Amino acid sequence: MANKSTSRRLGFTLIELLVVIAIIAVLIALLLPAVQQAREAARRTQCKNNLKQLGLALHNYHDTYSAFPFMKWNSGGNVIYNNHANLAMLPYVDQAPLFQQLSSPLVSGATTYSPMGYMDAPFSWDTVYPPWKVQVAGYLCPSDPNSNVKYTNIGTQSYRLCLGDSATGTWAGSSTRGVFGPASRSQIRDITDGTSNTIAMSERANKNFGDTTRILWGVAGPVDVSTPAACLALNTGLNYPSGTGIVRGADVPSMWSDGSPHCAGFTTALGPNSASCTNSSNYVADSYISATSHHTGGVHALMADGAVRFISSNISTGNLAVAVSTGASPYGVWGALGTKSGSETLGEF
Repeated sequence: MANKSTSRRLGFTLIELLVVIAIIAVLIALLLPAVQQAREAARRTQCKNNLKQLGLALHNYHDTYSAFPFMKWNSGGNVIYNNHANLAMLPYVDQAPLFQQLSSPLVSGATTYSPMGYMDAPFSWDTVYPPWKVQVAGYLCPSDPNSNVKYTNIGTQSYRLCLGDSATGTWAGSSTRGVFGPASRSQIRDITDGTSNTIAMSERANKNFGDTTRILWGVAGPVDVSTPAACLALNTGLNYPSGTGIVRGADVPSMWSDGSPHCAGFTTALGPNSASCTNSSNYVADSYISATSHHTGGVHALMADGAVRFISSNISTGNLAVAVSTGASPYGVWGALGTKSGSETLGEF
């Protein structure tokens, strides 16, 4: 009986190849969101750690000078750059060489700069001045896709100082209801609400220059800011309603070297990831500047005791149709967290 030879089949059929490709595609579709979530969790943790380091820097500064730094100005209205918070914190966030460079006269091109980049008159943001171009990594939240967007190559920031719950005095007032102010600074003893119940810093998303109407970074104006209600009316979605005036929407970034409120401050009236408004056609005015971020559901907040909490966008904001000047904040838990001496009673948040 003759032996029958058998042939060994080599390779895959087309159908088998397509099945394998389909299985791989399904696995990728299942795994990609998990990978993205893991990456965002890592970025979010780094953002939280950045704020913790800034909290340590603020307390080390307080230990040295017996007070927290000014946001920008002293009580006489003059610029004191070594008291400007973002500059003052540099030696305490491993940026002592940069601070020394800023603290010394510097010649760049045909211009001689006094310490801290101040030119005799008038003061301007000279983009040739090298220290302004340095990007301090700890001043950026890695979750922000616009964190590396620069304005004429000047370094930016993601973290803001708390000015309290009122728009009044946010530009150049002699005091604010928060820990920081453009013409005031606080000592720990001034925070009578308790350092664990008072916010010192939070986040604000950096500008995408191709989309100036997005609520996360745009500021509407001029708007009546006697109460937050008019600003609340603009909080209708991701973008401001059509026809809303956007203040200097194309040219104002969050420069770490600028201690002005539109670059360095925020208020706790409207909740996290809400609209922001000013009562002028530019930022030289009273403003509600909301904390915003690219984290899902809220923002990180650095408490005055150095702890970092994640604050939900749905936190209570109370009655936004009333004005506040003294006493307890009417703006719910969020407003109360922004005041340093409002005497509010807080529960869990």
